[in-house]
Amino acid sequence: MPQNMIDEKNKIQQYIMPLTMFLIVVIFICLVLIMGAMDLGRLDRALIGFMENRGLDIVATIENVAQDDLNFLRNTLKERRSGYRQ
Repeated sequence: MPQNMIDEKNKIQQYIMPLTMFLIVVIFICLVLIMGAMDLGRLDRALIGFMENRGLDIVATIENVAQDDLNFLRNTLKERRSGYRQ
């Protein structure tokens, strides 16, 4: 091979190696970002599920307390009405 072709081949190889490394690094960075976005989506769904369940628990507790108060008021009203009749 002539020296001129060998020099050109060496120059091409000098450019290909850094370009290859750059592409590999870019691919890995993209993969990490995609995995992070997927993980954030999963965390978001988990947090929303937790908040929905907690909200339902709070509503159920409020409903039970309100029902207890209503039953107490009904019983008190019945006692007062029966007390006035006697």
